[in-house]
Amino acid sequence: MDALGFDELWVGEHHSAGHEIIASPEIFIAAAAERTRSLRFGTGVTSLSYHNPGGTAPGCCRSARP
Repeated sequence: MDALGFDELWVGEHHSAGHEIIASPEIFIAAAAERTRSLRFGTGVTSLSYHNPGGTAPGCCRSARP
């Protein structure tokens, strides 16, 4: 993605889309961040009805880059 000139990537949470299931955007973002130097990431959707809000907020903070 760096070579293509993208600046940012927004990741939404998907549970029933078949080929694009992303149940935990923060884990997907952490894995993608290991493979880039310049992209910035954001969560488009995090469905709190599927997650404990007390665990979601710290997970997002852990995946933040300085």
